[in-house]
Amino acid sequence: MSEDDGLSIEDLDTPAPSSTRHARPGANIARRETGILAAAVTAVPLLVASGITLVPELQGVWETAIGIAVLMVIVTLVAVQIVRSARTLLVGEYADTQLVAYTDNRETGILLKGEIENVSLRVSTVHSIVDALTDEIPPESRKTALYECGRAVGKSWASEFRRELPRLEIREKDVLYQLLKWSEYDATAGMGRLTVAVNPQTGEGVVTLANGFLSRASSTFPLNWWFAGYLAGTLDELLQRKTSVTVINPSINKTEMAFFQVIPESHQSPPATQEPRPIDPRTVARGKVWLKRLKTPLPDEVG
Repeated sequence: MSEDDGLSIEDLDTPAPSSTRHARPGANIARRETGILAAAVTAVPLLVASGITLVPELQGVWETAIGIAVLMVIVTLVAVQIVRSARTLLVGEYADTQLVAYTDNRETGILLKGEIENVSLRVSTVHSIVDALTDEIPPESRKTALYECGRAVGKSWASEFRRELPRLEIREKDVLYQLLKWSEYDATAGMGRLTVAVNPQTGEGVVTLANGFLSRASSTFPLNWWFAGYLAGTLDELLQRKTSVTVINPSINKTEMAFFQVIPESHQSPPATQEPRPIDPRTVARGKVWLKRLKTPLPDEVG
């Protein structure tokens, strides 16, 4: 996921103008959506209560039906807003909207995505470039060359991604969420859709790639070895451990789905969990006092 891939870390959260760059746009969005969500949740019971009060006072069947229909429409609209606000807060929809900010300048010939220079090429063109370059490499070195090239790209972007986690409001320990956002980011760049099923503790698992840009046409050599290296470089950074990725049933034919196996290069023990703190004896004593009080019957219960 380099600049030439059409996606970079700065795309994940486009900076605001200089006059407001000190503010955290993600935090502002979160506060706004929290307020909207609270207002919407409060409005639903009020609307239902008012409907229960007003509908019986309507005269006639048609008036009552219209009143109920209007109330249902309003409640539905409020419910939709609740879902949208909840998705923005829980899934991070704000960051996703920043991924499509393209600006082209036909005078200079420079394409910007956010503030980063990009190059937009047809998939067939990129495929032809990689295939032609691979064909010039000695056959015995092609697999290693593609793998190491992909690994360097993956390691480069993932290390930058990890540095930006605080600004993107993603917890460093939430590796599963990082893997999910990685898949979404790649999909916005047209690289294909990744499904990553890797255990962060062991470094073992599988990855599927749907519609990978190196699989959309036949080639002289299985080009997905580049993707294998790219996966390994990225996982090395996100999991903070060395991994090895192999292509399952590599092919030179056009394929809609590619499969990869991920294994750890060294059997590292998972991080030790923090030992629970010993229970304070005073807490135990207080607990016994409260338990005794709870078991003691009230004065009016004695008799």
